[in-house]
Amino acid sequence: MNVLNRLIVILLSVSIIVCSALTILGLALYQGEVIDIFRQVAAAYPRGVGLEPEVVIGIGVFAAVLSILAAIVLWLEVVPGGAPGVRLQSVGGATAIVTNDAIVQRVRYEAERVPGVRQARASMKTNGREANIRIDARLATDAPVAPVVDQISGAVRDAIENQMGVRIRRLSVFVKHEPMSAGPAGKAASAPSLAPRTTPAAPIGTPPPTAESGGSRRQWKLAAQPG
Repeated sequence: MNVLNRLIVILLSVSIIVCSALTILGLALYQGEVIDIFRQVAAAYPRGVGLEPEVVIGIGVFAAVLSILAAIVLWLEVVPGGAPGVRLQSVGGATAIVTNDAIVQRVRYEAERVPGVRQARASMKTNGREANIRIDARLATDAPVAPVVDQISGAVRDAIENQMGVRIRRLSVFVKHEPMSAGPAGKAASAPSLAPRTTPAAPIGTPPPTAESGGSRRQWKLAAQPG
């Protein structure tokens, strides 16, 4: 029923705008002929009605004002405005209105629950019956875009439409990845050391092991004891 009422209002507004525009155009280009037509129409009445040029000009001004009002109504019906919330259908004999802040908070909460989403911001516009929602999501560096966007869209639509009862007219998701962290500290930690390895020097006074000792630590100690 709301769709039918809205369609009727839109058609009436367009009709008023077109008729008013034609009237103003006719008065501007063919003022004498239009005045004669109005006089002929007025003369058809039994009592007769006299129409002066000032009256016809007043009719043109009225048509202009009417067309402006119709254009405003048409704009409010077609373009979502700044309504404070979305009006739901009658619930238990009462009218429920879900505020914009409640919808935005829920959208942000559901979007940030999706794996791979680091941060999400939400904004919306509504005409009082349905909502246009925009989500700006910042994803992890290695997060795939398409699956994450599908999960965000599904989670938000389920929460807003099925649980809150708010109809979504358009849902837009804008994503960007986090910058890759490749700072100087990270490069220094991850890069292998190219410096040559040095063997620690033996203590002073310790003779180096020889092939005759066989590398045995026990034999070396016995040889070092005084006779």
